[in-house]
Order: sequence, then structure tokens, then C-alpha cells
Amino acid sequence: MREREGRRLSLEDGARVRLLVSMGTEAISVRAKEVARALREELARLALEGVELVETGGRGLSYAEPLVEVRERGRAPVVYRNVTPEIARRIVAEHLGAGRPVAEHLLER
Repeated sequence: MREREGRRLSLEDGARVRLLVSMGTEAISVRAKEVARALREELARLALEGVELVETGGRGLSYAEPLVEVRERGRAPVVYRNVTPEIARRIVAEHLGAGRPVAEHLLER
């Protein structure tokens, strides 16, 4: 796993999956840092490789923060809303690990 801040969000550099975690003011106020930590810990626990965690700014969706977007090579992006550390662990285990999105926490269906 590689962690980096920045705006280059395509999957051109070899990452299989990119997780974008919003870190705007609203997101930080509702535990976005803890969400990012939970994502990192679960990725390490499951030894998932080819996953990059990227911290981004806010998207202007205060009601849905913190947001986590999953970008997988060859698939449409999936955005999760109101992510808690517990939901973050489920995203890694169920979405990335088992290929099943966590439907009840999707921003859009």
C-alpha cells in the first residue's frame, strides 16, 4: 500500500485501486482522520496490495462527510457517505476483499 497526498487521481501508475478520503474541514470534524486510519489498518491486516490511499479536499457535500471513493481499474467509481471507522473496515473487507460493495452506505445507487 502506498499513501500520498495529491491531485493525480488516475490509475495510470500501477495502483489497482485508489481510495480517496475527503479531508476537508467538515470531514475532519466528523472523524475523517480516524476513517483514514481504519482504512490503512484494515488494508494492512488483510495484506491487500495495489491499493493507494489518497487524502483529498472536501466536495461540498457536508451532509455526507466523510466520503470515501473507491476507484478500481476498469470499473465505475463508487462513493460511500457518512463513513465511520467501522464502515471503513467493511469497505476494505467486503468491497475490496470480497468484491461486494457495502450497499447501505453508498452515496448514490
